Amino acid sequence: MLYEYCELQYIYHLMQLPLNYSAMAPARRPKIKTATLSVRLDPAIKAAAESAAALDRRSLTSLLEVLILNHCQTMGIRPNSRAKELRK
Repeated sequence: MLYEYCELQYIYHLMQLPLNYSAMAPARRPKIKTATLSVRLDPAIKAAAESAAALDRRSLTSLLEVLILNHCQTMGIRPNSRAKELRK
């Protein structure tokens, strides 16, 4: 009797889920190797960067990546163009 009750609860639960529901975890992006960058900043500059990141709904790291990539683009530098040269 208890088994049937639990089975009915489970079926009811499944009926409440949206049609596109998947019990599997969502697919993740493949892991990309990252490099660490340590930077010393004036606390006021760091606070301003954190505020800008929050307003843009980004992490501080994401904001810095965008700023660096935009600056490199204006300088005509592609992200991986010099990385190979520096590794040698």
